[in-house]
Amino acid sequence: MTKSIGTTARDYSTVTAWHAASYGATGSDDAIGQCYPDSKFTSDEGLEFTDDTPLTITLEAAPGYAHNGTQGTGVEIEADGNGSGHFWRLNTSHADVFALRGIEIDGAGYTDYDSCVEIVRTGSIHRMLCHDTTDNTTIVGIRAGSANDINNCIIYDITGTTSSTARGIYDSISSVSSITNCTVYNIQNTNTAANANGIAVATPAGTEIVINNIACTTSTGGSCYAVGASAISYCLSSDATASGTGSLTNKTAANQFISTTGGSENLLLKAGADAINAGTDLGTTYTGCNIDIVGRDRDALGDVWDMGANELVAVAAGGVSYVVGGGILVA
Repeated sequence: MTKSIGTTARDYSTVTAWHAASYGATGSDDAIGQCYPDSKFTSDEGLEFTDDTPLTITLEAAPGYAHNGTQGTGVEIEADGNGSGHFWRLNTSHADVFALRGIEIDGAGYTDYDSCVEIVRTGSIHRMLCHDTTDNTTIVGIRAGSANDINNCIIYDITGTTSSTARGIYDSISSVSSITNCTVYNIQNTNTAANANGIAVATPAGTEIVINNIACTTSTGGSCYAVGASAISYCLSSDATASGTGSLTNKTAANQFISTTGGSENLLLKAGADAINAGTDLGTTYTGCNIDIVGRDRDALGDVWDMGANELVAVAAGGVSYVVGGGILVA
């Protein structure tokens, strides 16, 4: 049951309409919604997926139409007003798996959303770009529930304004979730009495997996990671909180990314970044962990794994060194 979503001769013009139709599927069907960037989707697409009847549900950018890791380059959901709760809340009690991948959520128009995405039950979030969201209660870029895989996502410019902690990625239940090869940058809280975390786990129990991530730059008093020592390895931080085997601490964000300029961030890795070749090979252990944010299969192509959402690849071309789209280093 693969259906197209967009405003130019597609099966459905909105995610909401596709979602409503998916209720009619039987328990043996897989509902796949593929979004096209015919125009920007708006906050009307904010909804809760709950009690659906398909066996599995996938919402994704159509092949060839995902973003390239930077704003405005693919399928984009753009905020156009205030809201409450979660922009997308994935709480399907029947579906075996909910997958969300390859879509940008631009929250710049919102001032009252708890998270860009909350996934409560079994599911996975891949290659998402979530940014510029502010909230006056609690704010999280991606919030995980139980048995979730979150990987190869970029989350940045998440800002809280009250006493609740602002977070880039938050595992709120602590039950065998994996957070791998994600990049989190600039998580802030304007309330000086509050806190901010890049990647956090509510009650670290050693069952979470936090590997190969980059988390840089939080507001004063915050921390890049708030994760139990037994759960984290091969991560990079701009403070001292990336603990565990193979981790790198006190690394400057500007030395990792192509651009940290506000409004024109490019958080793909730059030449010379500390994160290059510093990750550990996860193979295909966690759902989708091998596919980087621009679609490169690290496992199939035999890459030495980088930390973060983007794999920077060396290519020989006449002795000139520069970085081109898709995180390819030409040298």
